[in-house]
Amino acid sequence: MLDSGVEIHFEPVPGADDVGLFCFVKSGSTEDPPGRVGLAHFVEHLVMCADTDERKGWDALRWTRERKVANAMTRPRYTVYFSIGERSQISADARRFADVLRGKLEITQDLVDRERARLVVEIANMTEIRPGAALLWRARAMALAGTPEAAVGIGLRQDIATLDTDMLRRAVTRTHRPEKTLLVVVGNVDPKRDLAFWTDVFGNIEAPEVPEPIPAREASVLREAITPHPRAGGPFGVVAFRAPAFTDPDFAAFGLGALWLAQRADFSLRPRGRELEAGLLPGLYAILDEPRVAYFGRRGNDGDREVDGVRRDLQSFVEASRAAAQERLIAGALPILTRQFEHLLMPRIDLESIGEGPEARSAIVRLRLAASPNGLYRTGLSRGTAAILGFPTDLMERFYKTTAADVARVVRERFAFENGSFAAALPASAAPPADVEGQAGPPGRADTKK
Repeated sequence: MLDSGVEIHFEPVPGADDVGLFCFVKSGSTEDPPGRVGLAHFVEHLVMCADTDERKGWDALRWTRERKVANAMTRPRYTVYFSIGERSQISADARRFADVLRGKLEITQDLVDRERARLVVEIANMTEIRPGAALLWRARAMALAGTPEAAVGIGLRQDIATLDTDMLRRAVTRTHRPEKTLLVVVGNVDPKRDLAFWTDVFGNIEAPEVPEPIPAREASVLREAITPHPRAGGPFGVVAFRAPAFTDPDFAAFGLGALWLAQRADFSLRPRGRELEAGLLPGLYAILDEPRVAYFGRRGNDGDREVDGVRRDLQSFVEASRAAAQERLIAGALPILTRQFEHLLMPRIDLESIGEGPEARSAIVRLRLAASPNGLYRTGLSRGTAAILGFPTDLMERFYKTTAADVARVVRERFAFENGSFAAALPASAAPPADVEGQAGPPGRADTKK
């Protein structure tokens, strides 16, 4: 913890040639005021693209091309800007982000107009044009109804239109501050050697005063679970299951079970036509993306005008999978499922503890992966999200200790179709049934309005 309030986490990775810098801001889409959905996402765009007082001619596109990995993303409870490259490149990126924290970002009207247009296109693509992607947001909102995470974090076009330049400047100053910043530096780093540089750049930042909050306005309401969609040539359906909290004893088994179901979904619910282009994923469970929901999607036949078919397909898939969730069947897949979480969470490897035999060879392979640009990306993202989201320190150990019997039990108990939230998109010429407004699960179950 530096005097400015900036926190730094160093993690040397043996064999790494590059350095990864992850600038986490402890503010995300869950803090968007009512009626301003997409504010945090808009701010991320501006921070990525704006000049600072001392660094004119900033070009975000050139930046992403010159680094081995570089981008930013807004999540429900944090925003992160990341770059991986040579030490000199990362040093320059660090100085620019320090300028952002000093309030030196130049947010002009021209920049706001340009990025608003880009953001509107991105939002329209993911919430309106691609029916499968729109359904993921809708099913998530239903599954997480009553929580801040239910919001459409990418933004809503009507809300983005209400944000003026003054509001956006205030939002940047309120959220991008040293006391709300966590830096994760991984790869070719040595804390003893490098701490002086990071202290010099981030240790004496004087942040501007916190401005007034952005006023709320009347919020949009999600009223229907089944809606017409202008780009749907056939019915699309998604069922979403709410994950338990990190502290829940079943969390690890739920995560492994969700991945097991996702593998079955890839085989059983094979994409038809342009499903993937439409953003409809057969199975998805992302632990580093606020692991709150597991999704399963299905596209019906072209020309169908009813939702019953896709609902029936999804229900049959879920119930058949629950019936197949036997210890002996899951046991064969468990090492691969656990390794997927290992690749995501990138547990540290103690070089002194590496012995000989298969375990040693596995550790060496993991070290090589960790030292690659992709491995540095996963390590940096994992360390930051673990700190901000409150991952238990023994989370990976809990995955290692979870048995096939645990996974089978949780699949049977927690993935019953009636426990999920069902959303569907129909071709625009088909009117939604009158008795399914706000529906979650099979017919007749009312959903909380959001």
